[in-house]
Amino acid sequence: MQWNDSYAHTCTACQQIYSGKNKVPPCETCKPEYIEDNADVLKIFFLVRNQVIMGFESVIDINHLAIWELIDRFKIKNPVKVFEKIIFISRYWINKINNRSDI
Repeated sequence: MQWNDSYAHTCTACQQIYSGKNKVPPCETCKPEYIEDNADVLKIFFLVRNQVIMGFESVIDINHLAIWELIDRFKIKNPVKVFEKIIFISRYWINKINNRSDI
């Protein structure tokens, strides 16, 4: 699975980029599988994924305050469960970022 960052920050932006190149956007490889229970998780994660805590050479963690701010703002049901899922996804995403060779 590749994350949205490989192409663009939103589906609309990605589609515009690829339409300018006369190519079909790789939607099926870009997003994690959508499950209704994870709708809030994915919505918040894609909004805060660039709010990270940096070390000297790599990303250390995602900013938990940014996650909680959106959980509160969107009045998410089961906030702890949603937070835990976002942290789980962010660990995978951070690992992918820290192991990229094109940076």
